[in-house]
Amino acid sequence: MKASIPGKFPVTLFGNEKVNGRSKYAAILTRDGVGITIINNLDDGNFAVVDVCEKLHTMIVNFMQGCGDVLFSVDYAGEVIKSQMIDGKLKKIGAVSTSSGCGNCIAVVDANTVFVGSLDGTIKRIHF
Repeated sequence: MKASIPGKFPVTLFGNEKVNGRSKYAAILTRDGVGITIINNLDDGNFAVVDVCEKLHTMIVNFMQGCGDVLFSVDYAGEVIKSQMIDGKLKKIGAVSTSSGCGNCIAVVDANTVFVGSLDGTIKRIHF
């Protein structure tokens, strides 16, 4: 199947429900880079847009990673946001600043803990 969804990199898959090995959701940035679009990634979904969370961040998102129905994202300012799919909508659960500048990557430990690598070379553990 093919679909054209307006947005840009990064893209990640997440969601507790899997069908034939496919995660329920795909997350892609909005064109301005500060919002997140959630897409139905299951076979029968035809890649329909489930939710668009505009202006979730204040700076451009650099990396996203999911854990179950939780989605973590980090932006150029080093703000890490934990969001969760609740009743078909992406809801912001919390936000923490790394105080280290641009966040480059996230390694998810569980639905409450991540490690964030920043531009200054530090790796910080963030627990929500």
